[in-house]
Amino acid sequence: MRIRLSVLRLRSGRFDENLSAGEIVEQVVQLGPKVRRIVFMGIGEPLNNYEQVIRAIRILRDRRGYDFPTTGITISTIGVPKALARLREEHLGLNLTISLHATTQDIRDRLIPGARKHDIGEVVARALSWAERHNRTVTFVYLILPGINDTQSDARRLAEMMAGQRARVNLMRWNPVEGIALDRTPDHSLVMFRRTLERAGVPVVVRDTQGRDISAACGQLWLRDLKGLRIEKGSTRRKAA
Repeated sequence: MRIRLSVLRLRSGRFDENLSAGEIVEQVVQLGPKVRRIVFMGIGEPLNNYEQVIRAIRILRDRRGYDFPTTGITISTIGVPKALARLREEHLGLNLTISLHATTQDIRDRLIPGARKHDIGEVVARALSWAERHNRTVTFVYLILPGINDTQSDARRLAEMMAGQRARVNLMRWNPVEGIALDRTPDHSLVMFRRTLERAGVPVVVRDTQGRDISAACGQLWLRDLKGLRIEKGSTRRKAA
């Protein structure tokens, strides 16, 4: 079983308080031994709660504690350069995933408002430095958005960033949601983007999604939950771009 750990507490409808290491670990303990993989992501930026996240990881991996294998733990982050520099020096053989989603600062600022103060070049450089230091491969996630970040220029820039590095790219398809006039990523965009990366020797995987027919794919559940809507089979409606 794979679980995603929250690092923020919800109060009065807002996420405004970091969880302690104990509270983070408790999420794992409550699920018991069926947990096989842990991902720090989703509710809260893990590297903004650095001290408690690292402390929680050390508790989870301690033989006197949960004795969880570090190789089964992933930190998924937008990339906070100073925190990535600290993570590089930790003696932890965990996995690192960077939510990149763009190849230029302007587009990334638009897509990830929380990343506006982080230079995209420094984010990538810090992540690759971590990978080199720990002899591990860092994963960069790239959500293909029609007409926004899916051009061949984007693909070539991404290939230049990753070629010859300890890096792989996970390409993801956009799932249409109600209220956002953006259609599903067409197959040909994914194929062309992937081929450009492959020609540059960059390991790439296309991560398609499940649950789209009941509006339960990535990003869809969150929006429906905000509106208090029930999930009904066949409820997905496609919007024209």
